Amino acid sequence: GEDTFRHLNISGNQLSVGKNCFNQFISGNIYEMAWNKLVNRKFILKHKLYFEEQLLHEDMLWSFFLFYHSTKIITTKNISYIYRVRNSGIIGNMSEKNLTHLIRIFDTKFRFIINHDLFRNYTNLYRHMLSNKAWILECCNKYNQSNSLYNDVRKRMPWHRSYGYRRSIKESFTAIMLSLGSRSMSLLLRLK
Repeated sequence: GEDTFRHLNISGNQLSVGKNCFNQFISGNIYEMAWNKLVNRKFILKHKLYFEEQLLHEDMLWSFFLFYHSTKIITTKNISYIYRVRNSGIIGNMSEKNLTHLIRIFDTKFRFIINHDLFRNYTNLYRHMLSNKAWILECCNKYNQSNSLYNDVRKRMPWHRSYGYRRSIKESFTAIMLSLGSRSMSLLLRLK
């Protein structure tokens, strides 16, 4: 079986500047994958935006820093790449190694966010990180990974910490749900 990635809701060519570049990314309006992006080489060198060798899903980390440092981006509604998810591919067939690398990416992003106090400045960032955590937990369940790996993930970004950011009730509820044990989470995911 194959799936395709969801289409982004872009009404036309759009220009984003300043903090709005990162906001577009963390709001899910730009794909995390590296494909279909044109980036100035000087910009890459200036911000040291290199792919980490031997890291699976490395484009997820690269894109996070790319859009954090971006001051101007242009998006287009034109189709520039068609991506199919195959069951035998990296997304369709997750192993414990994949999940360990996703956790490493999550931790790197989270440390950067905390060190730069970004939750205060980007209201969608907390939701973005909750979504990342939820996806990793869902993969742990979907691919029958060990309870220890699942429990390791659910302890990250504890729900009771505010991080200087005032959460909505929905975000607080989601954070609490993501701290549940794997059996409770499996049930919730099935109800989804």
